[in-house]
Amino acid sequence: MKLMLERIIPNLRIQTIFYNIIIASRGYKIYTSNDFGKTWVFRNSVPVAYNKYINSNIRIISRLFRNGITSILHLFGNRVLICCDREMFLSNLNFDTFERVNVPTRFFQLLDNNICKTNKFIYYGEYFPNNERGKVNIYSTEDGMDWELIYSFPKKTIRHIHLLQYDPFSDRIWFSTGDLGEECMLGNASYDFSDVDIIGWNNQNWRCVEMLFEREYIYWGTEDPTGNNWILSLERENYNLNKIIEVNTPVYNIKKLNNGYILITANERGEWDKKAHVWFTSDLTNYWEDSISFEKDKYPCIFGFGRLFYGCSNIDKVFLTGQALKGLDNSTIVLKLQNQ
Repeated sequence: MKLMLERIIPNLRIQTIFYNIIIASRGYKIYTSNDFGKTWVFRNSVPVAYNKYINSNIRIISRLFRNGITSILHLFGNRVLICCDREMFLSNLNFDTFERVNVPTRFFQLLDNNICKTNKFIYYGEYFPNNERGKVNIYSTEDGMDWELIYSFPKKTIRHIHLLQYDPFSDRIWFSTGDLGEECMLGNASYDFSDVDIIGWNNQNWRCVEMLFEREYIYWGTEDPTGNNWILSLERENYNLNKIIEVNTPVYNIKKLNNGYILITANERGEWDKKAHVWFTSDLTNYWEDSISFEKDKYPCIFGFGRLFYGCSNIDKVFLTGQALKGLDNSTIVLKLQNQ
């Protein structure tokens, strides 16, 4: 199998998929498609301040101030959580109404896995500049509206949280932190964070923004903008850490598809070849194919890293939205799995 570029969907960011309906956004507007991106229907706009609507229509400004919807997450039943800028909203599956959420302290922006969903609770881990290295908090909620502080990393220990992810095999919440070597930490916790187990710390091997859980191993790619990056595996039985293969730039996503796995790297500060890459493998062995790449555009990183946001996938297609990439900023590529 290999990944091939099928088509490009202009000026839409794919967010997720609910019940075979793809959800996308353009600024603060929400669109849906029930034919896997061939046609789109406008649903509604998130009720933010008017100046934000204006800014969202000027791409370079929206990139600078991170305007627009960053995440849409199906919580449970008919509830959907929408994150944009420093706000959260609850809506329904039809996006008819919006209710402003009691946002946790210092809600700044989201990485791909700062919000974690389980069958009991929703979690949010703080990701904010934190140059003074104050304490960093984790919050939880049962209804999506009211968030409760359940755990804090003490002052001078970490800068911020890179991920919170639910592991269905251990029934625990995994976390990773950063940024400096001594601030990098990986561990897991019980649902209420009363039992926290630190697996590794004090170097960049433990800094990641997404993990892939399998029955015997856990996989991730490191996210170090200043050094070499690796695909790693952790043995569940004894916590042995193994390096699989070196990759070119910081890893943002590792996903299991129907017939293989993809790895998505980003260009943060001009690393290596100044490109964001998509890698593919059929079996998580040492061989990963560099399937497709896009070069960072001319603007500096304050206008956004050059990367591909994972949107969703079905049996044979993957939807990825570009940011700060030449010819692909705020547009979506559709990759198709084909037999070689």
